[in-house]
Amino acid sequence: MRAVVTGAMVAALEHLDVLNTFDVVYGSSAGASNAAYFLAQQANQGIRIYLDYLSGRQFIRASAILHGRPPVNLDYLYFEVMKRRITLDWQAVTASPIPLKVLASRVPEGVLDVLEAFESQDDLLRALHASSQMPLVAGAPFSYRGRFYWDAHLLDPKGIQTAIADGCTHILVLRSRPEGLRPRRLNPVEQLLIAPYIRKYSPSLADNFLSRFDQGTNNGAPGLSSQPFISELAPSLGSPDINRLEHRRDRLMAGAFSGMEAILDRFPSGPDLKGRVRQAFADVAEGSRSDLSACPVVR
Repeated sequence: MRAVVTGAMVAALEHLDVLNTFDVVYGSSAGASNAAYFLAQQANQGIRIYLDYLSGRQFIRASAILHGRPPVNLDYLYFEVMKRRITLDWQAVTASPIPLKVLASRVPEGVLDVLEAFESQDDLLRALHASSQMPLVAGAPFSYRGRFYWDAHLLDPKGIQTAIADGCTHILVLRSRPEGLRPRRLNPVEQLLIAPYIRKYSPSLADNFLSRFDQGTNNGAPGLSSQPFISELAPSLGSPDINRLEHRRDRLMAGAFSGMEAILDRFPSGPDLKGRVRQAFADVAEGSRSDLSACPVVR
């Protein structure tokens, strides 16, 4: 649910009308779904998924553990919400001149695959599901095109290495955690339950999972680097750090606002446009289910 932050970031970018400045869009984990809505020019609608459909108990149910089921119901997200309620325009994604590259960790090989060239709505939704399949929390590896996958975060959480390998020279990274936080370490659940669960399917992925957190490589302060030029955008210090299993609507909305402000602070735009973007988010905060695309976009 932390991806509500980057979902708000791409919604703000949509208002600023900067989509065509990108040559390719990479998506990792839940960020892949945000990227898909961005390419479909539905990012304003996509942010509603977190606030109106994933903030209840139908998506995250801790009691499911008592019945031997994973607590996170990704089938509900991809094949109910994204397919039927806030329908992702998959044809707009595939027709876009800007390709979508969805990252996923292949099991048991422990290698990162780039999923692309989607042939149908279900094909795209299953790719997004594969990229987001969290070990244990969402269940066993997810089957896609005859292979099995887990969350891309196990290997390339930001997608930077994949973009560099593809020859990208200027990379914009959208980060969900506030800047200035110390690198996150494994918590007891990850150390005692999730890591051993991963090891049952893929020892190499388990080793990578443990070493990545031990080295603190999943965090770090955002900023600029060169060769290639990399710019990382994150909510400002003091913004809420949203938990991956957060389902309280007020917390999710706070995370969305922090993501929106991170974009508005960094990208030059006039006060009128900023005001319209902020008003669109305020309408959602008040519980409106109206289509956010009604908020004008400068073109």
